[in-house]
Amino acid sequence: ESRTHNLLLRDCKNHKILKNQQKLANYLDLVEVNLVKQICIQSQSFFNGLDNIQLLQKDVSDMIKRVRYLRTNLHRMEQYEMNSWAKIINLGIKQINYHNSLQILQHIQNLQIMHKQLNKLITDNKIQNAVQILTQCKIIINRYNDKIHVI
Repeated sequence: ESRTHNLLLRDCKNHKILKNQQKLANYLDLVEVNLVKQICIQSQSFFNGLDNIQLLQKDVSDMIKRVRYLRTNLHRMEQYEMNSWAKIINLGIKQINYHNSLQILQHIQNLQIMHKQLNKLITDNKIQNAVQILTQCKIIINRYNDKIHVI
């Protein structure tokens, strides 16, 4: 009788363990479905942002062409004896433009690095880390989104 009682007790414990494992599996399924939904939502905006990166790259290229043009014409401006204040202002604007261009290029480079990391994280099924990368990319893209339309 004691042995039968122990077997029943063990079967009862095993049943509870299986029941808890089943609950846990159901919760994990819910978490996985929600993560996939979040990735779908975030990835769409991320890939839209990547399209904006191409626009940024074109704008940077145009800015570089403008800087080259300005350098070419700097000699001509000196021939017309621009006053020294105008020269100082032009140089200040150029410095700001170089700085802004460099920042944009650094952000583009960061986005490209994050894109590679994102692909690896998705391949490795590290969904939570992938969502964090997408969020960081979205912040960078949103920071320059208004500037794209202005240029």
